[in-house]
Amino acid sequence: MLTVNISDLRINLKKYLSAVGTGGSVHIVSHGKEIARLVPPAPHSRDAKKRMRDLRRHCIIGDVISPLEESWNALSDRP
Repeated sequence: MLTVNISDLRINLKKYLSAVGTGGSVHIVSHGKEIARLVPPAPHSRDAKKRMRDLRRHCIIGDVISPLEESWNALSDRP
């Protein structure tokens, strides 16, 4: 993790982007307070797999094509 002042970031942006590109992170400060972070993007496939694992806990796998035993009228809730 690098911490850099915003004025130094402006001058050496290419250097800091290179550091982020290799997996590092850069914390940007202005007047001693952190205002932003540059971090590498998370791999999309890893995030997608995590979301699918999380959804799996709430899903019920079953037959979604066969008709239900109950009758249903889409307009029944309308006045």
